[in-house]
Amino acid sequence: MKKFLFLLTVCIVQFSACKKNTEKEEGCNSVSFNIIKENVNARIELYGSDYTSFEVEYGTAGFKLGNGTKQTVLITNPVIENLTYGTYDIYLRVPCSGTSNYSDWSNPIQFVIDGTTSNCSEPRYLAATINSNGPYWNWSGDNDYYDIQYGPTGFKLGEGELIRTNQRYTSEAVLSANTTYDFYVRGNCGSDKFSKWVGPKSFFAPQSYNPGGAQCLMPTNLYAYRVNSMEINFQFTASGALNYEYSFTASSSSPGSINSTTNTSGTVAISTGSASVSYFWVRSKCTNGSFTNWAKVQIQ
Repeated sequence: MKKFLFLLTVCIVQFSACKKNTEKEEGCNSVSFNIIKENVNARIELYGSDYTSFEVEYGTAGFKLGNGTKQTVLITNPVIENLTYGTYDIYLRVPCSGTSNYSDWSNPIQFVIDGTTSNCSEPRYLAATINSNGPYWNWSGDNDYYDIQYGPTGFKLGEGELIRTNQRYTSEAVLSANTTYDFYVRGNCGSDKFSKWVGPKSFFAPQSYNPGGAQCLMPTNLYAYRVNSMEINFQFTASGALNYEYSFTASSSSPGSINSTTNTSGTVAISTGSASVSYFWVRSKCTNGSFTNWAKVQIQ
């Protein structure tokens, strides 16, 4: 009888230990992350998390987990510094709430360190807030201009609505009620130079929102032609605008570096700084601060 009770006790202890070891700790799910290359450093961006630190393991592409370099990273400075040139894989795991355990390791992300500094760095730390005044999206970055593309959750890049701004935030999105949206942000460095799109960041719009809408007319009767290899004349008509923003690009996909003018009609000579531009873009800025959609025409 004593032998039976001993064996039963051992089984219960082993079962409890096994159960404890195999169950996922509450609040211990793995998180999504991204790697942003900064010269010979790798900046780690966590999505949707509030951890103060996390653990990474990285090494040459294809390395076996457990044989790489392991490092605890603080969220206040999530950077792996002074990497040598090469292609890397990196895994990440986060601490379990209230325990000394960690989540499972994430799937690896691969990145390349080549010693170069991008002229158009990627934005970081995308955030979205909805309040009574509508959406407020913000991010960190080092560029003068940014493109924001947004649409219903799951939309394909290239098919969303485009916003361009010289701020590190925007409140210009037009939203429908009870709809979940995704948005992406990229750095815009002009002359058709862009960073990669970063995102998506998701958010829910509980009500419709239109930031006033454009209260002036979109430019019409656009015409642009080359004077010589470095100068282009353009003209357009519009009314009710405070001023206008215009851009020249080689691609027809979206405007590039933005300039301003108060001319409402006539012909103005502009030095493009490049012989490769093919399109002229212009939009009206209304007296209430809103913008019309962009109008474009191919340069003759």
